[in-house]
Amino acid sequence: MATGSGEKARTSRFGDQDAVSVSIAGPERPFFFDKLVVFDAADAAVNFASTPILALPRSDLIIVGGYLHLDALKNGAASAQIIDAFVLSYSLGTVATADNDLVDANEADLKPAATLAAATAGVSPHSKGVLDGARVLASGGATNYIDNNAGSLAVFLNMTLPDASIGVGVNRTLRVKGSLRLVTIGLGKNA
Repeated sequence: MATGSGEKARTSRFGDQDAVSVSIAGPERPFFFDKLVVFDAADAAVNFASTPILALPRSDLIIVGGYLHLDALKNGAASAQIIDAFVLSYSLGTVATADNDLVDANEADLKPAATLAAATAGVSPHSKGVLDGARVLASGGATNYIDNNAGSLAVFLNMTLPDASIGVGVNRTLRVKGSLRLVTIGLGKNA
């Protein structure tokens, strides 16, 4: 026996309102970023910084693949304590780094840590390459499923500078810019 008009009945989350697939930035459309990042300013130690470059959708998802272009350069007086021949290491992860390495859980799950050759006149060599981390399906990653129902995950550019690239003082800012192509399969919200 049915009661009520059904006007307040909840529809399935897997119905017409939920897309079968969600593409954040398909292969034909890169996401461009241009950010100033401030390193932690610890003297006589490796410095670290992190910046979100693309928010991941609030849902369950799989990262199919991606491609990154990255340039890093000094930013005038804000970079005064970074030497012109700085050596930058970076990774892409679904969480921001909280210390001066790039090996903790999910700091490099989209692209493992890479170290660029020394910069020339304050400009790093251009870096480009596929996303080949443990959570990227195209690279054979073992843990592809990502639960972002809490909406707290993003693609973070995590970076370190060795002590030899840094002088004493607090002006430790780099400008990082580039593009990210990211293909995902969205499975819809599950929370």
